Formats: sequence, C-alpha cells, structure tokens
Amino acid sequence: MSGKEIYIDFIYVFCFNSYYWEGQFSANFIWEGFMRARALTAVVTAVFLVACQQGPTEEQMAGQGNDPLSGEEIRKTLVGNSTHETGHSSGGRYQFAAYFMEGGQARGRAWWSGGQQEGTGRWRIDGNLWCERWNPDKWGGGREICQKVYKDGNQVSFIVVSGSGDNDTVTLKKGNAYDL
Repeated sequence: MSGKEIYIDFIYVFCFNSYYWEGQFSANFIWEGFMRARALTAVVTAVFLVACQQGPTEEQMAGQGNDPLSGEEIRKTLVGNSTHETGHSSGGRYQFAAYFMEGGQARGRAWWSGGQQEGTGRWRIDGNLWCERWNPDKWGGGREICQKVYKDGNQVSFIVVSGSGDNDTVTLKKGNAYDL
C-alpha cells in the first residue's frame, strides 16, 4: 500500500470510525495526479477536517438567522427543563439527559448498551452565557464550561466560549422528562 493510500485510509477511518470498508480504499483510480500535488494535499486535508467537525458553529447559527439567547432567555429555556442528546464515542452509541433545577443544581444520566451512569452538577448564568460543571467523578472532569445558547423550536445549541468541550445540539423537553 502506498503512502497516498494510507493517508486516505487514515482520514476515512478517522472521520467514519463506526464503519470501515473491508479491503483496500485506494485513491489511485481517479486521484493519482491530484494526490501528487503537495499544495492540493493541504486543501484535501482541510476539507476532511471540516467534514469531521462535530457540532454547530456560530457562523452556522448566524447563517440560519439565529442570535444567541440573553441571560433571561437562557433561564426561561433551560431552568426547570430537561435536555437529551444521542451521540457516538469510542465506546459506541450513547444517550445523555440532563435536568436543570432552580437554585443552580443539575442532574444527569448517560446510558449506552453496556450500562448507565448518573451524576450531579451545578449550573449558573454569567451574563449571556450558560455555564455548567459536573462532579469530578462524572463528566468533564469537574471543569466548568461556559457556552452561548441558541434555540430553534425544541432544539438548543451550545457553542463553547470557555472551558473544554464540544459544541452541541440537544433536544429540549419540558420539566423533568427523564425522572432525574
């Protein structure tokens, strides 16, 4: 297998790790000349990295005509309500639900084919940012993450401003929809 075939195999597996095409994924059939040009290799790398990006961006939200919520709008949207998401990690498919109570407390549950885990955390609103921190033995290692919040119907998107985490879109449910 040549270097260019390994390069394409790596990008393919990296972006689509839940599925790997058995056999050799070869770029020779069309891309032979294309892959020889070093300048174009940089462009191909950039395209693959964009394709692998997870979660929404501020630019996408603005392009859809969505503005970030104000602190009061964030409070009305999230406090006393639940969020739910489904995703993929190295361990496979998972689901996560959270309930944000008055007074800054949060409860969450992650579940997957091998079991489930429950945890507690804290939330606060800092200006027009939603900040949350889960207990250290659960999610996020106890580090706070602050995010801009966007809402479109029952979909809520979080764009990370400070802290470590991914931008994300979740489904909003009224009340304590998951008995947390």
